[in-house]
Amino acid sequence: MKFYLVINYLLCLCCATLADSELLSVVQIFRHGERTPVIFYPTDPYQNSKFWNDLGPGELTENGKHQLYNLGTFFRQRYDTFIGEVYNEKQITVKSSNSKRNIQSAKSFLDGLFSKTDQNITIEKATWPVMSVIFVCPKFDVEYLKLEGTNQKLIDINKNNKELYEYVRKHSEFPVFGLVSTFLVWDTLKIENAVKIALPEWTNAVFPQKLTEASNNLSTFVCYNEEQQKLGVGPFINELIEHFEKIIEGTEEPKTILFSGHDINIACFLGTLHYYQETNNPHVPPFASSLTFELWKDDDHFFVYIYYKPDEESIPVSVKNCGFNCEFEEFKKMFENIRLKSEDWYSECLFL
Repeated sequence: MKFYLVINYLLCLCCATLADSELLSVVQIFRHGERTPVIFYPTDPYQNSKFWNDLGPGELTENGKHQLYNLGTFFRQRYDTFIGEVYNEKQITVKSSNSKRNIQSAKSFLDGLFSKTDQNITIEKATWPVMSVIFVCPKFDVEYLKLEGTNQKLIDINKNNKELYEYVRKHSEFPVFGLVSTFLVWDTLKIENAVKIALPEWTNAVFPQKLTEASNNLSTFVCYNEEQQKLGVGPFINELIEHFEKIIEGTEEPKTILFSGHDINIACFLGTLHYYQETNNPHVPPFASSLTFELWKDDDHFFVYIYYKPDEESIPVSVKNCGFNCEFEEFKKMFENIRLKSEDWYSECLFL
C-alpha cells in the first residue's frame, strides 16, 4: 500500500512540475506501420503476392496505414494546443527514411494529426542516415560480429540456441546461424501469424516463444556498446541536441520534428538509454511504436523528458544517472561521446 502511495505522490509532483513549466519543443521518431515480410524463407508457402493483396516484400499494408493514422490522432490529443489546428511548415517538420513504407506511414500519421484540415504537407528525406532492418553500415556489422566473438552473454546465447538455429535452418532452408538470421525468419512468421495465415506445422515447436526470445535478445545487442551507439544513433543525437540548443537560443526553428523510421532506430535508442537493461524487457519495437523527446523550460532551467510508446500507453523513460526530468546540460554530457555529425557518419561507417 505504501508503495502505491509513494508512486501516486511522485506522479502528482511530476504533474505539478509540468503545470508550472513551458513545453518548448517535441521531437518524435516512430516506426512505420505493419508491412509485408521483407524476406521469405525458401520453404515459405506464402511467397506469392496473391497472399498479400499484390503487395511486394516490405510494403505497407492497409492495417499499417490505419496504425499510423491512430498514432497521429494520439499525437493530436497529447499536443493539441502546442501544434495548432492548421499545418504550418515553420512550426512542424516531417522527415522520413527513403523507404516507400516509411513515406506512406508518415503521410498516414499526418492524416490522423491533421484530420480536420486538407493540407499539402512536404515530407523531407532525413538529413541523417537511417539503417533499415537489414544493416547497411559495414562498420556497424563489424562491431556486431566483434561482439559475437567477445561478449560472453552473446556467446552463451548463441551456444544455447544452437539446436534452435539448426532446427529452423533445416525446415526453412534459410541460412540461420545466429540472432540476426533468426530474427528475419521470426519477423516473417510473426507477420503471417498476425494476418491469420496458417503457419507450417514445423513452426509449432519454435514459434512464437523460442523465436521471439531469440529475436528479443538481438534488440539488446544491436547497440550494446559505445561504438555501436555512435554509429546507430549518433547523428540523431547530434541533430536532436543542436535543435534543442537553437530552440533555447530563440533561433527560428520548427517546434515539432517528426521522423518516420525503423525498428532498429528505436531499439538502438532504447539500448543507448539503457532501457532494456533497466526494465529487463528486451524486445523488438512493434509496428507504429514511437519514442518522443520533449524539451521543457522551468524558470531558467531546461529539461528533457522522454516517452516510449510501444502500444496504447506512453511509458516515461529515465536517462541513466540523470532520471526522467533530465536537465538538458546533463543530457548533453551523457551523450557527448556518441554524438556524430551526419557527414562524419559515412566516413566512420565505411572505414574512410
